[in-house]
Amino acid sequence: MQRDTNSTDPQPLLQPEVIALGRALRPTLAKMLATLRSSPPTGDEVATIELVEHYLSRLENACDDMVAKVQELRQALAAGSDETAIHRAVGAFEAHLQVMQDGYVEVLAWEGARSERQGRDLLAEVYWDVLTQIKDWLEEIVETVEKPLAAVKRRGLQDQKEVTLAINLTLRSPPDLEHLMDWAEQNAVPNRGGTGFWRIVAGTVLGIGIADFLFLEDE
Repeated sequence: MQRDTNSTDPQPLLQPEVIALGRALRPTLAKMLATLRSSPPTGDEVATIELVEHYLSRLENACDDMVAKVQELRQALAAGSDETAIHRAVGAFEAHLQVMQDGYVEVLAWEGARSERQGRDLLAEVYWDVLTQIKDWLEEIVETVEKPLAAVKRRGLQDQKEVTLAINLTLRSPPDLEHLMDWAEQNAVPNRGGTGFWRIVAGTVLGIGIADFLFLEDE
């Protein structure tokens, strides 16, 4: 992003594909906000440790798929793709993000005895935390595209002639993941090897990271 320091009211020059990305991600962000703010639904599914295992594994797989689609978004930006291609890449990203949101809503609808509900609640918190981190990332992208000068000032870069803004997605450990693993160990079916399963899944989820998601510099 480049700006003219000789102008009394400098205007940033964003590349068209970057502007297209911000526009395409706004409805995606709106859907996420609606999901995170929605009231718990009602359903007939009964929480079990097997169901919790399945949905945590589902979250892990959806995260892996989503990260691959984020990388495709980066490639589309780097290639200077047109608006149609950017929207297509965002659509593929959103499809995997929707799997995560659907999982969260489905978990909230589970019934069960007290112990099973505890596992459900912990799993819902893990989902919520991961989704919230992605939501915050999307908000930063959309707000930066819509108000780039404000983003530059927040980072103290307003005196630079040419600015590259990195907006990184690095998923941290959901605080309730350890509690969920403890719950699983306490409720595991004998000889299932549950501890190893949970440790592997946790390590996979924590290993996700996207570095250097860049707004490209104008020549």
